[in-house]
Amino acid sequence: MPRDVLPLHTTFRLCSTQERSGSKMLRWLLLPLLWASECARGKRLWELHRADSCLPTGSLSHNLEHHLTAPESVVVQEGQSTFIHCCVFYPSKGWSSSTPAWGYWFKKGVNIYQDPAVATNDPRRDVWTDTRERFQLLGDPKAYNCSLSIRDAQRTDTGVYFFRVQRGAYVKYSYQQNQLCVFVTETPDIQITGILESGHPKNITCAVRWPCEQGVPPSFSWIGENLTSVLGPQTPRSSVLTLSPQPRDHGTLLTCQVIFPGAGVTMHSTVQLNVSYAPQNLAIQMFQGNDTGPAALADGSSLQVQEGQALRLVCVADSNPPAALSWTRGSLALQPSRHPSVLELPRVDLEDDGKYVCRAQNRLGSQSTSVKLVVWSSLRLLGPTCSWEAAGLHCSCSSWDWPAPSLHWRLGQGLLEGNSSNASFTVTSSSAGPWANSSLILREGLCSSLRLSCEAWSPRRSQSVAVLLLPGLAVMKEKPVPRTGAVQGALGGAGVTALVAVCLCLTFFMVKIHRRKAAGKGESEDGALPVTCAVCLVSGEDLCPPGVPAAATPG
Repeated sequence: MPRDVLPLHTTFRLCSTQERSGSKMLRWLLLPLLWASECARGKRLWELHRADSCLPTGSLSHNLEHHLTAPESVVVQEGQSTFIHCCVFYPSKGWSSSTPAWGYWFKKGVNIYQDPAVATNDPRRDVWTDTRERFQLLGDPKAYNCSLSIRDAQRTDTGVYFFRVQRGAYVKYSYQQNQLCVFVTETPDIQITGILESGHPKNITCAVRWPCEQGVPPSFSWIGENLTSVLGPQTPRSSVLTLSPQPRDHGTLLTCQVIFPGAGVTMHSTVQLNVSYAPQNLAIQMFQGNDTGPAALADGSSLQVQEGQALRLVCVADSNPPAALSWTRGSLALQPSRHPSVLELPRVDLEDDGKYVCRAQNRLGSQSTSVKLVVWSSLRLLGPTCSWEAAGLHCSCSSWDWPAPSLHWRLGQGLLEGNSSNASFTVTSSSAGPWANSSLILREGLCSSLRLSCEAWSPRRSQSVAVLLLPGLAVMKEKPVPRTGAVQGALGGAGVTALVAVCLCLTFFMVKIHRRKAAGKGESEDGALPVTCAVCLVSGEDLCPPGVPAAATPG
């Protein structure tokens, strides 16, 4: 029996002993006094108990003959148990002490005559299956007690309940105005309508199923990283947060916290924000050669790569949803080999030189970044090669680089203009792709200009190859001389050049004198001109005109 229910039967039992007789006169004399004392004490205890335990703590019924005291709201955690103290009062009319009192707890909205109760002490009344083992009417309505016990609280238990008492023919009353609100705690529900887009404010709602019209409502609070928002309207059941999301908010956590003061319980719910935003922080990473680590390239920067090296460019974009990536070089759309973000150049070629643009695009916008690829190559100079033709000495020279170099001829210290012609020489130059070609026809000036060289110029470097014109001697072909900046002459040595000049001029004049004598005498016996060829290559290739023997090389 609950401690707050007065044991009335004790008082009744004491009062009923008035009719009993004892064997001793003293007992007979003392019994009336004891009976009167105990009966008065019992009455006072009942009144005190009724005043202390059953005074209304909630709202009173408008019917003064009927009232019920119980908490207006009860909060219980899911899976836990709770005891709800309840006192019920009804008129002492139409029943006696032996009349049974039946109590019923119903959920609001049901038909009390047809639907089962959630708890009752009436064995004739049906009870809901979901509450039969968990809801119990512990109080005895006969003793004005309607206390309710709930075990293993479920979310479906949340709702409003009322008590009904039946005793005798007159007391049949439902305490609709003294309802009990039960709330089983649950995780708050965070609702985001639509898509979170960067820069567009959006309302986020946190709600709980608070069914109680009265009682202390829950309080709401929001917790989040970099939370810059405005707290909107709040009701006992929900709270609205106006969030202005930014790209930095994507992937962060937002928590709604709900405190139930009546139970001292705190519940919370957390969501991960999914913020949509246009591509940003677009960058190109470079993996060169056998390097494993990437190197970031600034937008519009230049990247110098040696011809033949392996190069991989990776485009990285920060966006949500993920952006579609594409590569272009000039107006040419490139097709990456493996992934749209990766551009593979297994062996860089001169023709790979140019501006590469990576573009990232999603439904919210686009962004692009570029890098200029400058391909370095070994400047290749082929030639010069010379041969005699009817018009004179014909020399040709070729070079290969990217972009195509320019070729120039230098006779001695004098630079022959490209694509030019006069009485002494004719220069013809052309280029196609990485190749540059030039030819020289030299008709005069073998004495005045002692050295012939072909020079290749490119924006990054230059190179020169020379041949020495030695009339009467072999013509030496010098090794290629790399040059940087302005083109400079590459002589075999100052002393050798001076000696060659003296020999050349001396031989030249001797040949002219000999030709004059031969002209006076006529042809020799074999009909050959008594002159020697003035130009030969040291490699042994004979460049003398047909029918003219080469001069012997000294030593």
